[in-house]
Amino acid sequence: MLTFSRRFLLLTGIIWMGYGIACAFFPQIISTLTGIGIDNWPAEIEVRAWYLATELGLGILAYYGWKEPEKYLLLNLLVWMVVFTVLVSFRFLGTWVNNGTFVLQTGTRFLPYNYHIGTAYLYELPSMLIFIVLWLKRDAMLSDARSHIPPRQLPTTSSQRCADR
Repeated sequence: MLTFSRRFLLLTGIIWMGYGIACAFFPQIISTLTGIGIDNWPAEIEVRAWYLATELGLGILAYYGWKEPEKYLLLNLLVWMVVFTVLVSFRFLGTWVNNGTFVLQTGTRFLPYNYHIGTAYLYELPSMLIFIVLWLKRDAMLSDARSHIPPRQLPTTSSQRCADR
């Protein structure tokens, strides 16, 4: 389970970092997918700054969860479980409040109206469920992660060095 969680964290980080970098270079992606108007340069700067900073920051956090699970796995599981739960909850709530459709319709002709529910069904809901399961199994994974840490070598005292001679 530890190996799976580390790989899933790495994949999640790569996806989020990639999306942030894409938004930094092509902020119109947000307009196309979500319908948010980006019709002036201050709006482009805002999209670039927020998406790059947020997505890159979370991607770096995921990288550390992959690289050093004994230190960062617990934090990552909690953060990603909360992030995906909030995203899914508000996508469903927003779709309901705005009388949107919960039916998944594929194709660019359904954008931006089907982006949110499609993202929720195809990416965020499965990720949320995986992170919830990983969170529930965190104690076993953390003990497994800690068992792979090589024991520290204790510094020797000068009296021990003298006795060894």
